[in-house]
Amino acid sequence: SGRWELSWAFPASLNRSQVEVNESRCGRTSQHYCSSLRVSHIQAHHTGSYHCRYKPWTRKQRSIYVYVTDSQQPFVEDTGLRPDVLFMKVKEPLLIPCRVTDPKITAALVKLYTQVLTPDQESIMWDSKQGFTIKAPLINSTGLFHCRTIIDGVAYNSQAYYVHRQVNDITGVYLNTSESVQTLKGEQLVLNCTATTKLNTRVNITWEYPGKTNKAGSSFKRLVKHSMHMMFYNVLTIKNLQHSDRGLYTCRVTSGKQSKQQNVTVMVHDRPFIRLKPRNGSVMVAQAGQKSYKISA
Repeated sequence: SGRWELSWAFPASLNRSQVEVNESRCGRTSQHYCSSLRVSHIQAHHTGSYHCRYKPWTRKQRSIYVYVTDSQQPFVEDTGLRPDVLFMKVKEPLLIPCRVTDPKITAALVKLYTQVLTPDQESIMWDSKQGFTIKAPLINSTGLFHCRTIIDGVAYNSQAYYVHRQVNDITGVYLNTSESVQTLKGEQLVLNCTATTKLNTRVNITWEYPGKTNKAGSSFKRLVKHSMHMMFYNVLTIKNLQHSDRGLYTCRVTSGKQSKQQNVTVMVHDRPFIRLKPRNGSVMVAQAGQKSYKISA
């Protein structure tokens, strides 16, 4: 109950057709709002937090955690055919989310199906509402994990989780040209952007250029993995260049919060030319026998 109208938030696994909400005015003078939630056909995977909150201010709320016990399904999430992928960052807490349907259940964390990791509530912590938390994971905390519990002599395994160490380290970004590009109208422009990274880094390479809104160019991507680093290539090709294609071309490489870029200016001319502008006017004088003669163009 509360002073303003109320709303409910519940686990995503719960279908709205299973939920019945009854609202009424309550209190001595019927100035307060009351709301009750009724769930039909509740099952183990509906275990989770149920929130009652004010409609105008959803941050103001009260929550209750509901366990829906099922001796045949000790883990909340159903076991899938493929592992879920979890991304790990070194020295940041890693959660293995194998929640259980009964607070009395104790589980073990298993790595690679054979190595059992015992929670000590310091480096590895167990919480029936969350799962296992590895407080300060190291590089060797990657790989395949699952949780296991034994009920009445029967072993149950949770969903499997593949822990991947996510790296965001761009070591360099390069273009196949470092100077301005001079080209002719009607010709083809090819720019190659190369990004080098540390192993396990994934990047997104994008181009910004004058004709992008008109879809004037097409790009081709390629990845080459070396023993100590990775190289990502993105080749931008624009056919039949026009004057509208001249300007600044930017290759931007991002990985997580890290971003690096390189720029090049492209000039598009109508026809080939040589620009000759003598410094001393249209007539120049040289001495017979002079070894060299410099004309600035």
